Amino acid sequence: MVRRLKEGEQRLWVEYAREVRPLRGRPPSALPKLADPPPASAPPPTPATMPPAPAAPKPAPPRSPLARRPVEIGVRLSGLDDTSWRSLSNGRLRAERRLDLHGQRAQTAFMLLHDFLLRAQHERLRCVEIITGAGSGPEGGILRRELPHWLSRHDLRHLVLAAVHPHSGNVGSVRVLLRRRPAPGATQQNPAPGATQQNPAPGAPQQNPAPGAPQQNPAPGAKQQDPAPGMKQQRPTPTRNRPVRTK
Repeated sequence: MVRRLKEGEQRLWVEYAREVRPLRGRPPSALPKLADPPPASAPPPTPATMPPAPAAPKPAPPRSPLARRPVEIGVRLSGLDDTSWRSLSNGRLRAERRLDLHGQRAQTAFMLLHDFLLRAQHERLRCVEIITGAGSGPEGGILRRELPHWLSRHDLRHLVLAAVHPHSGNVGSVRVLLRRRPAPGATQQNPAPGATQQNPAPGAPQQNPAPGAPQQNPAPGAKQQDPAPGMKQQRPTPTRNRPVRTK
C-alpha cells in the first residue's frame, strides 16, 4: 500500500527534484503541481505620512566550511577526530539502528531517510546504517547514486560527520556517523535551599579568626563539638588535698 505524500512533503520533494539533472537522452520528468498558497490579507489603509525608511538588509548567516563541503562515501571530512574515523572506517563502530530503503521509490526513500536521520539525532544515536542495495550498472541503482546528494543537503548536512561502506564488498550499505546532540540539562545545577553542607576532611587546617574579631559564644543548650580525630585532648591536672597540720 503506497502512502500519499502530504503537502509539506510534496513541496520538499519538488524542491529537491528541481536540482537533479536528467540522464542523457531522457526528457525531464514532470513535477507535481502544488496548490498556490492563500493570498496574504492586505494591510489596513494608513493616513498619508512620510514614507517609511527602507529596512536594512539582514546579514546572511555565516556558513562553516564543513557545511559547504559535500558528503563523499569513504572520504574523511574536516572536524572528525582520528579515533572516531578509525573506528568507523575499520568497521569497529557498530550501527545502532538501520533503515532499509531497498526496493523503495526515490521520492519515498528520500522522505524516509529525512525522517530517520532527524529522529536518530534527536535520540542521540551515534552511528546508523542506510541500506540502498547495490543496484545494476557501474554506478549502482538510483538510491545508491542519490544517497550522497541527499546527505549533502542543507537540512541534513549539519547532522553528518562521515559516511563509509561497512567493507569493500558491501557497497549497497552505508554507515553514517552522526553529530551527537547535546544532552538536556547539561548545565550545572545549584544546590537546593536547605541542603546540608559537607564538613571538611579530618585533619584539615582550621582557619583562625582575624585579630580583633569578636568570638561567637555557643548558643544556650547547643552541643559542644567533639575534637577532630587524631587530635590530643588536654586533660586537667589532678590536684591533691593536702592535710592541714595542727599544732
